[in-house]
Amino acid sequence: MRPSRRGDDPGSATFATERGPGSGTTTGARKWLDYVKAIGPGMMAGLADNDPAGVASYSIVGAVAGYSQLWLIVLATFMVQAVQVSSARLGDVTQQGVLHLARARYGWKIGMAVAVAGLIANEATLIADVAALGASLELLTGLPWRWFVIPASILLWLMTVFFSFRALRIFFFAIGLLLLSYVVTAFLVHPDWGEALRQTFIPSVPRNVDEAKAAVALLGTTVSPYLLFWEAEGEREAHRTRRQFAQAEVDVTTGYVTSNVVSYFIIVTTAATLFVHHLSIQTAADAAAALRPLAGPFAEEIFAAGLLGTGMLAVPMFAISSGYIACEVLGWRSGLSRQPSEAPGFYGVLTAAFLSGSVAVFLGVDPIVALLDSQILDGFLMPILIIVLFMLVNDRRLMDGERPARYYNVWLIVAALVMVGGASLLVLNLI
Repeated sequence: MRPSRRGDDPGSATFATERGPGSGTTTGARKWLDYVKAIGPGMMAGLADNDPAGVASYSIVGAVAGYSQLWLIVLATFMVQAVQVSSARLGDVTQQGVLHLARARYGWKIGMAVAVAGLIANEATLIADVAALGASLELLTGLPWRWFVIPASILLWLMTVFFSFRALRIFFFAIGLLLLSYVVTAFLVHPDWGEALRQTFIPSVPRNVDEAKAAVALLGTTVSPYLLFWEAEGEREAHRTRRQFAQAEVDVTTGYVTSNVVSYFIIVTTAATLFVHHLSIQTAADAAAALRPLAGPFAEEIFAAGLLGTGMLAVPMFAISSGYIACEVLGWRSGLSRQPSEAPGFYGVLTAAFLSGSVAVFLGVDPIVALLDSQILDGFLMPILIIVLFMLVNDRRLMDGERPARYYNVWLIVAALVMVGGASLLVLNLI
């Protein structure tokens, strides 16, 4: 029998109370305590955004383009923060998901277009991340990676179904610490910090197809489609309302600044090790080579542990996001705070998502190719979702008269334009 999700009770201390940081009754130490309690869906999404597809994409960016795309990760940080804060506001005010609102406001065709874009992006990245789980275990054991795909998927399925939202949150935070190995390594490899800092603030345009692919993958993995669906629904899972929006804003900002600081150092590390020696990334072992200054002969093991950890973070997130999308389309109950008997369709979709990832990998998916290509696909699909999000969050009737800050509106527009520009540049380079 499945354990009770006591940690998901709205009255639990796990979640923010109605006395949010924005209220007049919360001051001093209590205010900071409420902010700490507020850390949840935004931080979880931020940590999961550095999934194996993300780590591979950032590693390839550094190996292919050196430091020249560091400015893009800084720009993408503002872009993803605007997307996630807007999605959180939508969830807090309406207590509905993005897809449900899009279908209700703009009709079935728009709703289905959003659903299809989200499901395709989720499935592509989930398959790539499942393949990466196997690749990481091959590095650790020396056994063929496909042997591990089904057992790893079953383990993650059990965790997702039987762990409470609170337990999943704690697990995500703990595993996310493995990514700090790249931060440490970035200082040990003695990069050219002057050049790195210069490229952080001076934009440059990709010079060839490989750099254009890397740039689109960077944008697609940082501003990822699943984030919209996860964040709005995650706010509801955390029982936050418009009165706790300030907490949601802190949660999202903390999550994505933390995530993209790690991403920045992944690029610096591979630029200083692989790019300067003209080495490419064809396998997981190639990417592990960037950690040798820290780990020496244990570089592969440390990289594999990090890849395994990020895969364990990300695969459930993509499966959960697909569950939200499918249930909103079909009008089924959904949510991790519900028992399987209360939301059988939701948990059925989760199961199908895990299974499909395993099956696709057995059909011959190459892990590194899948990791990069899935993020390029995300880069092409995301502008559609940003436009829909912009229209929803600026719909005053839907938002009960609340208007988003001009700052977030500007960055949503910038995000859509930058991602369309990146995709267009890649197409031009391919022609």
